[in-house]
Amino acid sequence: QVKIDAMMTNDDKNTILRRTWGKVPTPVKFFISGTIGTILFYYFDQLVYSLWPFEFYKSTASWAVSYCCSIIWQHALHAFLVFGGFGKQGYLTSLCVTFVSYSLSIVLSSVVNAALITMGFSHSMAWTGTILLTGLLNYFLVSKAMA
Repeated sequence: QVKIDAMMTNDDKNTILRRTWGKVPTPVKFFISGTIGTILFYYFDQLVYSLWPFEFYKSTASWAVSYCCSIIWQHALHAFLVFGGFGKQGYLTSLCVTFVSYSLSIVLSSVVNAALITMGFSHSMAWTGTILLTGLLNYFLVSKAMA
């Protein structure tokens, strides 16, 4: 095995990786891409939350600001890891379509997050519940946007 790996060029390894990744079902790739973006979103949200100057709906405000910012990197992750590019319309149009699609999510997710906080869930628990529900909705929206 070591000799074979040593004889393979980087192009050979990239080809094998691309073929293997190409066989992964789209929903699984979306989940992996979404998980990477969500980890980035989580830490960004923690930063925004720690810096937010007002206590009134602090969790929901940090969620909304962080979510809007995360659309940029999540769009790129989905484009490259899931859909193989920005679709026929190109980067700017697909980003705009993604922003419009996610606008529905940001409104719904903010309402869900506020409801969970009002029901007494902690910031972290409300964040987790909100991200799970939002992720499902986003899969359907982004799949259409990147087609």
